[in-house]
Amino acid sequence: MELKHQEKDVGKPQASFSLFDEKEIEETHHRKNLTGILLETRASSVTQNIAEKFLVPFALVLNASSFAISVLSTLPQLIGALTQLFSVKILHTFSSRKKLIAACMFLQSIVWLPLFLIPYLFPRVGVASLIVAYCLFYMFGGFFIPAWTSWIVTLVPEDLRGRFFGRKHQLAGRYGFIAAAIAGYILSVISETNVWLAYAVIFAAASVAKFISILYVLRLHEDQTTQKIPSFESGTLKGFLVHINETSFGKYVLYM
Repeated sequence: MELKHQEKDVGKPQASFSLFDEKEIEETHHRKNLTGILLETRASSVTQNIAEKFLVPFALVLNASSFAISVLSTLPQLIGALTQLFSVKILHTFSSRKKLIAACMFLQSIVWLPLFLIPYLFPRVGVASLIVAYCLFYMFGGFFIPAWTSWIVTLVPEDLRGRFFGRKHQLAGRYGFIAAAIAGYILSVISETNVWLAYAVIFAAASVAKFISILYVLRLHEDQTTQKIPSFESGTLKGFLVHINETSFGKYVLYM
């Protein structure tokens, strides 16, 4: 009897220690995820700011017309937005948000290669290829952004979201400004001798920064509760529009 009593006593602290380990592991994953999201934000802001601020000047180097510049400035964003509308209907068929996001980011990173090389190799279709490549960049982004946004919401505790997303946007603005300033300096210095080399350096930096974003995404912890992308079949666009003025999110959409 004494032996059995001792065995039970030995088992109790082991169980509590196991629970403590699980809690500690969960907190470690939580800190790792929040840090990883912020690090990914820094890298992505570099790519995004270079894309938005230096593609039009590059198109002008290719002697793009005013119409081509207007298309380059508007069509990619439109395609990205339309892609999001269609992507939400099929995202829940993927088994992992992390894999989907990383794959689309990888496609974004390699888009910069044809975006730069095709105009150099085939000058006659240079402007058209630039527009197509930039549209692909936004299309891949539109495909994973809904999954990325919904995943971040599940990773950030509700009581921290205000401060966390404020910090996230602050870092995006800061690093985006630094990236644009450095890229502008590189362009002003190198373009005096070789303008093509100047844009090669800038676009290579954008590609590398996007690849670094992938590495940070792959380091995020994904468990069974956040791995599966939820289905969006329960809500319809018609139903949302009918009740758009009755919810906080609906009023936010109207305001935007």
